[in-house]
Amino acid sequence: MYGPVRSSERWASWEELQSIAFQWDAPWYVGGDFNAVRSLEEKVGVSHAIGPTRMFSFFIDEMQLIDLPLQGGGFTWSRGQALSRIDRFCHWGLGGALFLDDSDQITASDLTIDLKRWNAEVFGSLEVQKANILIVSQGLDEEEAEGVLSEEDLVHWDRARKEYEQALQMEEISFQQK
Repeated sequence: MYGPVRSSERWASWEELQSIAFQWDAPWYVGGDFNAVRSLEEKVGVSHAIGPTRMFSFFIDEMQLIDLPLQGGGFTWSRGQALSRIDRFCHWGLGGALFLDDSDQITASDLTIDLKRWNAEVFGSLEVQKANILIVSQGLDEEEAEGVLSEEDLVHWDRARKEYEQALQMEEISFQQK
């Protein structure tokens, strides 16, 4: 994620993230440069407004995100004497820090490797998912053409349609993030 620099635009990006997150009932991670801090202690040597800080902290709390500790210190951005923690990795729905090692801290490279592995294990290949859903749908289409579609088949057909739409949304979101 790359958060807008203007605080007036950040809330809209957080709302978009929230709408994406609530489309699936599955654990997820979000990381990157949020261009926001959660508390005044996360910003040194720079003037700061309390309003955007409260809004960002409210967003993290409202989303029930777990803000993971980062290895290498408390600040992730600097310019001269100015320091702030605007980069973070958060998770939701994992019930614990899935990728943390014994030091209870993560590095970006370790997280990237772990997230790729986790994504493949949990979601698999979207292309394979879509192909499997289409095979099921085609079989149900043939049964419908023959007039032998049962109530149970209708439920499967509706589920396949919803799963396919969800796979397409995930694919679109993934494409937008690249």
